[in-house]
Amino acid sequence: MSFTLTRVHPNRKAQIMNTRSLLLALLGLLFWGLVGCGSNSKPTDTSTNNQNTSTATANWQDYQDKLQKPLFDVATSTTPAETASRLKIDEHEVIRVVIELKAGAALPVGYLVLVESRSENQIQAWVRIDQLLELSRQDAIQNIRIPAKPIPH
Repeated sequence: MSFTLTRVHPNRKAQIMNTRSLLLALLGLLFWGLVGCGSNSKPTDTSTNNQNTSTATANWQDYQDKLQKPLFDVATSTTPAETASRLKIDEHEVIRVVIELKAGAALPVGYLVLVESRSENQIQAWVRIDQLLELSRQDAIQNIRIPAKPIPH
């Protein structure tokens, strides 16, 4: 008996898509694990404002200087995934953003921020949607926006 092995090379685009899907799945699992593995216990709120209350009563005028409007719309929506999809924003309970810090400021602690890249005072990162409003209110934050052209991971 004779066997012939042939090696099939997938095209580059399919390989990139598979790598991206795997990375997004791993990011999802990482965030799921960091937020309590899906437990029913409520996370402790270390901020002075209750996050759920601020989302329910959020007013665009309070955020317009620090948070891009489409991000505000997703963060305040009762259906963030649908809103993100309608606005063509990539979303998986986390959202890719550029965080611009004030000169000399550091990224505030206490928020689930997965940093992809950093250049001077700009950070490209994945941030939980339910933390966008509160993060944008921090003094160290100059602006949070959608990346014009995301830097690949």
